[in-house]
Amino acid sequence: MSNQRIKLSVTGKLKTGETVESYSEKKPLVFNVGQQEVMPAIEKTAIELAIGESRVIEVSYEEAYGPYDNDKVQNITKQSLPKDVSFVPETIIEFLHQETNEKVPGIIKSVENDYIVVDFNHPLAGKDLMIKIKRLEAL
Repeated sequence: MSNQRIKLSVTGKLKTGETVESYSEKKPLVFNVGQQEVMPAIEKTAIELAIGESRVIEVSYEEAYGPYDNDKVQNITKQSLPKDVSFVPETIIEFLHQETNEKVPGIIKSVENDYIVVDFNHPLAGKDLMIKIKRLEAL
């Protein structure tokens, strides 16, 4: 099973009904089983489904993107950023993590006089999801 690739149609929604992610039959989600490319709940359900079968699952925020962490909201001085960065609220920009040297996305939440407030939480952190999964085929 670990070398298997699965093709899915997936629609992820918040409990409010707002669609937050969608993969259609024309533009499906394709992943390799056992490679941690999708949420464990999606992978487990996809394996259980027969081709053509669909199911709606509830995924708690703990299983999805984790809890919202206030410590991941940080004030960053404007002078520490490149001059060509525009400071527009709700814009996603990449920052270089000082310890790991990896690029991490952050959402500008507000712009103050000398600093910007940046949220490094995943946009869906702290949110429960309803996910409709349809197995299209195994590759």
